[in-house]
Formats: sequence, C-alpha cells, structure tokens
Amino acid sequence: MSEDIVGQIKDIKGRTWQEAFYIQTKAFLEKNSEHLKEIERLKAEVERLTKAGDAMADMVDWEVPYERRKKLEADWAAAKEGKQP
Repeated sequence: MSEDIVGQIKDIKGRTWQEAFYIQTKAFLEKNSEHLKEIERLKAEVERLTKAGDAMADMVDWEVPYERRKKLEADWAAAKEGKQP
C-alpha cells in the first residue's frame, strides 16, 4: 500500500463519510488488486466449464434409456448448484 494512502486513512477526521469510504475503498483495492484479478479469472473459468458441461449434457445419446438420461440431467443440474449428485 502506498504511503500516500496510509497517510490519508490515518487523517480521516474532518472528512465526510463518503470521502472516508472512498479513501478506504481505494486503499483496499490497491492492496488486493491481484486477488481481485484472480477472482475474476476463476469466475470466467467456472462460466467456461459450465458451458462445456451444458454442451456435454446436450450430447447425451438418445439411445440411453430415459430414466438414465433424466438421472444424468439431474446430476448435472445439482453439480452446477455446487451440490454433490
């Protein structure tokens, strides 16, 4: 964190709450920017994998018995919600 930001955070007295919030948010983002970039990358990866899983679920062979096909669809829907099938 830059020394300028640290000095500003210590000198919050006399500022509006909006100014104080802005200063603290700016310091947080500066300190955690790499973590936030990684979070965005992981969100994009999850979206990409979900699309791939949806495409695979659509490719289930129609020769598969109906009950089995419905079970696979239910398992995939549960997995997308983060549940164990």
